[in-house]
Amino acid sequence: MSTDNLSDVNTPRKLRMAIIGGGIGGLSLAVSLGAQWPSSIGVDVNDLLSVDLYESAAQITEIGAGITVWPRTWRLLKAIGLEKDLKEALSERERSGTEGERLAFSFRKSDQSNGFTFHQLYMPGGGTCFHRQDVQKTLLAHLPSFCQIHLNHRLTSCTESSEEVILTFQNGKTLPYDLVVGADGIHSVTRNSLSGSNPKLYYPYSNQQNTQNGIFYTGTIAYRGLIPREKMEKLHPGHRTIEEPVIYCGKSRHIVVYPISRGRIINVVAFASRIDDEGKPFEGPTVRNCTTEEVLEAYKGWEPEAIQLLECIEKPTCWTILDLMPLGSYISPHGRVGLLGDASHAILVFIVLSGYRTPHLGAGAGQAMEDSYILGGIVSRLPYLLAKGATPTKNDLDQIVPHMLQVYDTIRQPFGNSIMMRARKQGFYYEFNAEELVNTPKSENGQATVQPLENSFWIPLLQNAFTNHWSWAWKSPTAEDDLRRAEDMLKMQYHESNGKDLDRSTVEKNGTSDDIVFWYY
Repeated sequence: MSTDNLSDVNTPRKLRMAIIGGGIGGLSLAVSLGAQWPSSIGVDVNDLLSVDLYESAAQITEIGAGITVWPRTWRLLKAIGLEKDLKEALSERERSGTEGERLAFSFRKSDQSNGFTFHQLYMPGGGTCFHRQDVQKTLLAHLPSFCQIHLNHRLTSCTESSEEVILTFQNGKTLPYDLVVGADGIHSVTRNSLSGSNPKLYYPYSNQQNTQNGIFYTGTIAYRGLIPREKMEKLHPGHRTIEEPVIYCGKSRHIVVYPISRGRIINVVAFASRIDDEGKPFEGPTVRNCTTEEVLEAYKGWEPEAIQLLECIEKPTCWTILDLMPLGSYISPHGRVGLLGDASHAILVFIVLSGYRTPHLGAGAGQAMEDSYILGGIVSRLPYLLAKGATPTKNDLDQIVPHMLQVYDTIRQPFGNSIMMRARKQGFYYEFNAEELVNTPKSENGQATVQPLENSFWIPLLQNAFTNHWSWAWKSPTAEDDLRRAEDMLKMQYHESNGKDLDRSTVEKNGTSDDIVFWYY
């Protein structure tokens, strides 16, 4: 029986929920849950739910600098009430440009003395760039009162049974929960604790032999740093990166640049790859200080515009880029533990555009926020899954929690894994290592007909690839669409588990809102 000492499974009590990790994913989940709780039905969240957020550090801080928020993520940030505060962190030009067609990135071929722009990617709303600390500050300001933060709590194990989940922390505490969400990054203790009970957790998308808990070295490192706008204007007036987001491309190298902090800072991330090293063992620190000379050596022979940029980086650091094999599921075997953000679909161990592992779509933090928005929306529907006005019992929670997480997994696992694959492939295009570029056309005598990039064969190929791989940011079903699907699935499960009939065609055609109460179907 459960260690919570409840002798009666029908005794009313709250849903006990724990969030592991105080990064953007964990904070977004708490905020999303509070923002989406159905206030119109008169049920106090404090009567039904308690949430504990555990952070291993002594204070909540964010590493990395820049986050790019794409239109689909910006919409959900507006939906949970963050738009006004986040806009305070933007320049006047950025605040006025969150709607309409905007430049997302200019792409230049830069691994030569005379570089040139070969593509400009425009999308509805473009990308909105933030300093990570500004996003974190906004999330903390909107944290709901029912969520308690516990610092200095490093998780050491997460043990699940059909009854509950037991969390054990380095400080000696052992605590029971009904629902646990691991938002603890690529090195997730939550995920690693569950992998032994779920041998099908990982499935490789390449021949990775040297993995640890599903993590492998990509063969890529990234030099990152910040440049004050004033410094760039003084040394290189008119440099395009002062105002414009740019990706400088070259063979096995690329540099991502965009302004943050109201345009006062230029964020720079310079990638250098050895594709044959992917999957090989990596030794040494994953983050270290480095010199400007080391950075410049990696880009010897590049166009002056790119070199000027790298020379201006203040205190560069070098990050090892790790990746995570796709997960077969984002939830545990008993359906009481879920994963989100880097813990589930890592797209970058080092945080660049948005915070994932293979970072080449700038989707990391944005996808973590989408995970959080959808999972928060699902959990916030708890009152609708109970008898009207009731407090849940253990029996209720034993049925409801696995249903909730199964719906979350059904919605998010396919999409999250697809973004991982797109990001991985995009990186090969940025660095001219995509199969279509390496396997060049051959003449009748079998000789490769390799020609300079600016020839008519290469330019359209790259333009189409960049546009197609980025199109998910504005063409895919939105997080709001996915949450409506999740609500429909919850309704189905509610009625089926209670022996009631439901017109599936009606549910499939109609959306939902807080005004639609499950008890009335």
